[in-house]
Amino acid sequence: KNSLMGQALHMISMAQMLAVRITEAMAAAREAVDIFRALGLKDQEAASIVQIACIHYASGMQEKALDAAQEGLALAKECNSAETEKSASDLIEKIQGRPRLSFEAVGGVMPAGTMMT
Repeated sequence: KNSLMGQALHMISMAQMLAVRITEAMAAAREAVDIFRALGLKDQEAASIVQIACIHYASGMQEKALDAAQEGLALAKECNSAETEKSASDLIEKIQGRPRLSFEAVGGVMPAGTMMT
Protein backbone atom coordinates (compact mmCIF):
# COMPACT_ATOMS: atom_id res chain seq x y z
CA LYS A 1 0.00 0.00 0.00
CA ASN A 2 1.20 3.50 -0.72
CA SER A 3 0.46 7.07 0.18
CA LEU A 4 -1.97 7.55 -2.72
CA MET A 5 -4.09 4.71 -1.32
CA GLY A 6 -4.03 6.42 2.07
CA GLN A 7 -5.03 9.75 0.53
CA ALA A 8 -7.85 8.10 -1.39
CA LEU A 9 -9.15 6.41 1.76
CA HIS A 10 -8.97 9.72 3.64
CA MET A 11 -11.05 11.42 0.93
CA ILE A 12 -13.52 8.51 0.86
CA SER A 13 -13.88 8.91 4.61
CA MET A 14 -14.70 12.61 4.19
CA ALA A 15 -17.29 11.86 1.51
CA GLN A 16 -18.87 9.07 3.57
CA MET A 17 -19.12 11.36 6.59
CA LEU A 18 -20.87 14.04 4.55
CA ALA A 19 -23.26 11.36 3.30
CA VAL A 20 -23.88 10.40 6.95
CA ARG A 21 -22.38 6.96 6.38
CA ILE A 22 -20.50 7.02 9.66
CA THR A 23 -19.45 3.35 9.81
CA GLU A 24 -17.93 3.50 6.33
CA ALA A 25 -16.31 6.87 7.04
CA MET A 26 -14.67 5.54 10.19
CA ALA A 27 -13.41 2.37 8.47
CA ALA A 28 -11.80 4.38 5.65
CA ALA A 29 -10.23 6.89 8.05
CA ARG A 30 -8.79 4.14 10.25
CA GLU A 31 -7.33 2.35 7.25
CA ALA A 32 -5.79 5.63 6.07
CA VAL A 33 -4.20 6.10 9.51
CA ASP A 34 -2.76 2.58 9.35
CA ILE A 35 -1.28 3.20 5.89
CA PHE A 36 0.22 6.57 6.77
CA ARG A 37 1.62 5.20 10.04
CA ALA A 38 3.23 2.24 8.26
CA LEU A 39 4.80 4.62 5.72
CA GLY A 40 6.00 7.04 8.41
CA LEU A 41 3.97 9.91 6.93
CA LYS A 42 3.18 11.63 10.22
CA ASP A 43 1.59 14.74 8.72
CA GLN A 44 -0.92 12.67 6.77
CA GLU A 45 -1.43 10.33 9.72
CA ALA A 46 -2.26 13.37 11.87
CA ALA A 47 -4.81 14.61 9.32
CA SER A 48 -6.54 11.22 9.26
CA ILE A 49 -6.56 11.05 13.07
CA VAL A 50 -8.27 14.46 13.13
CA GLN A 51 -10.72 13.08 10.55
CA ILE A 52 -11.50 10.27 13.02
CA ALA A 53 -12.08 12.94 15.69
CA CYS A 54 -14.50 14.73 13.35
CA ILE A 55 -16.41 11.50 12.75
CA HIS A 56 -16.67 10.83 16.49
CA TYR A 57 -17.86 14.41 17.03
CA ALA A 58 -20.49 14.14 14.30
CA SER A 59 -21.64 10.89 15.92
CA GLY A 60 -22.09 12.56 19.31
CA MET A 61 -19.14 10.77 20.92
CA GLN A 62 -17.56 13.80 22.59
CA GLU A 63 -14.93 11.99 24.69
CA LYS A 64 -13.65 9.89 21.80
CA ALA A 65 -13.65 12.99 19.59
CA LEU A 66 -11.64 14.94 22.13
CA ASP A 67 -9.13 12.11 22.62
CA ALA A 68 -8.59 11.72 18.87
CA ALA A 69 -8.39 15.48 18.30
CA GLN A 70 -5.76 15.81 21.02
CA GLU A 71 -3.78 12.89 19.55
CA GLY A 72 -3.96 14.47 16.09
CA LEU A 73 -2.97 17.87 17.48
CA ALA A 74 0.11 16.44 19.22
CA LEU A 75 1.21 14.64 16.06
CA ALA A 76 0.53 17.71 13.89
CA LYS A 77 2.69 19.84 16.21
CA GLU A 78 5.44 17.20 16.11
CA CYS A 79 5.65 17.37 12.31
CA ASN A 80 4.86 21.11 11.95
CA SER A 81 1.61 20.59 10.05
CA ALA A 82 -0.04 23.98 10.59
CA GLU A 83 -3.29 23.22 8.73
CA THR A 84 -3.92 20.00 10.65
CA GLU A 85 -2.91 21.67 13.90
CA LYS A 86 -5.50 24.41 13.29
CA SER A 87 -8.21 21.88 12.38
CA ALA A 88 -7.52 19.88 15.53
CA SER A 89 -7.43 23.00 17.71
CA ASP A 90 -10.69 24.29 16.22
CA LEU A 91 -12.40 20.96 16.85
CA ILE A 92 -11.10 20.82 20.44
CA GLU A 93 -12.49 24.32 21.05
CA LYS A 94 -15.82 23.28 19.54
CA ILE A 95 -16.00 20.16 21.73
CA GLN A 96 -15.06 21.99 24.90
CA GLY A 97 -16.96 25.16 24.13
CA ARG A 98 -20.56 24.03 23.90
CA PRO A 99 -22.73 20.94 23.99
CA ARG A 100 -23.66 19.38 20.67
CA LEU A 101 -27.37 19.90 20.14
CA SER A 102 -27.95 17.95 16.95
CA PHE A 103 -26.13 16.19 14.17
CA GLU A 104 -23.64 18.59 12.64
CA ALA A 105 -21.51 17.97 9.61
CA VAL A 106 -17.94 18.59 10.61
CA GLY A 107 -15.52 19.19 7.81
CA GLY A 108 -12.41 17.08 7.84
CA VAL A 109 -8.91 18.04 6.89
CA MET A 110 -7.12 16.94 3.74
CA PRO A 111 -3.88 15.04 4.27
CA ALA A 112 -0.76 17.07 3.51
CA GLY A 113 0.41 16.63 -0.04
CA THR A 114 -3.09 15.95 -1.36
CA MET A 115 -3.69 17.80 -4.58
CA MET A 116 -7.13 18.51 -5.97
CA THR A 117 -7.17 18.81 -9.76
